Amino acid sequence: MKTAADRKHRRASGSLRLIPIRSTRIHEEISEQFKRAIYARKLLPGDKLPSERELADRFHTSRVSVREALRALEHFGLLVIKRGAHGGAFIAQAQSAPITASLSMMLRLGATSVHHLTEARVLLEPDIARLAAKRATKEDIEKLAALISEQERALESGSAHQYDLKFHRFVAEASKNPVLRLVMNSVADLIVEAIASLDLTLNVRRHVTSFHRQVFSAIQNRDGEKAYDLMLRHVMDVQRSISEAMRNAAGKSTR
Repeated sequence: MKTAADRKHRRASGSLRLIPIRSTRIHEEISEQFKRAIYARKLLPGDKLPSERELADRFHTSRVSVREALRALEHFGLLVIKRGAHGGAFIAQAQSAPITASLSMMLRLGATSVHHLTEARVLLEPDIARLAAKRATKEDIEKLAALISEQERALESGSAHQYDLKFHRFVAEASKNPVLRLVMNSVADLIVEAIASLDLTLNVRRHVTSFHRQVFSAIQNRDGEKAYDLMLRHVMDVQRSISEAMRNAAGKSTR
């Protein structure tokens, strides 16, 4: 008997044509076959792949090679591997993790900077806010309203920073452009990583929360131009605060 968890996912087995592997770079060829199937939408988000044993039989190769291929696909963000009774390898939803990982490496290696990230935000976020004002659904508006209220309540306790990233994620989601959402999520993740160690004052956090409220109001009122202008001012304002905090941190480290 199939469980609810089994019924939730389409099983990618008999309908998927897999070609036996006859190469020395076996795991790479396996992962390439799956990539092509995913990109051609023969495999869809939520589809469950056959077991390692079954895949090894169908590819005429070892379970070790299959496991290496699945791990590579997981690293690329194309698979989600779950453990337990209802576990297995599932085709992932499009996500920003691989982009974030690449940008994070660039940031740590000094190949990019917070200034570069801000430039990207200036080019992206105002237009995202304008699109959100035009396209946000009733559910988007309700999610943003609840988030802003939570951020305002958390402000005095010093925990409001956890809502900063969520706000920008929700606005990007409301733009209804999946490409912009993925890119924006990655850039926002990097900004949070870059400023995690900085000591931003309560006044700065109040200012951020106030801007969030204003941007939200413009989106709620379907005023795209106002949402654009406010988001641009907000991004530039945050950059000034980050730059000041970084200078202060650098000054303390040299004393």
